[in-house]
Amino acid sequence: ASSPPTIAKFPWLFGHATPISQLFFLLYVRVF
Repeated sequence: ASSPPTIAKFPWLFGHATPISQLFFLLYVRVF
């Protein structure tokens, strides 16, 4: 897990910058 696969798989999710995507990213960074 060198790079977050979430961004690569869901670029549109981060493009919209929705609260859910940000929260998911924060959780991903904190856990991993």
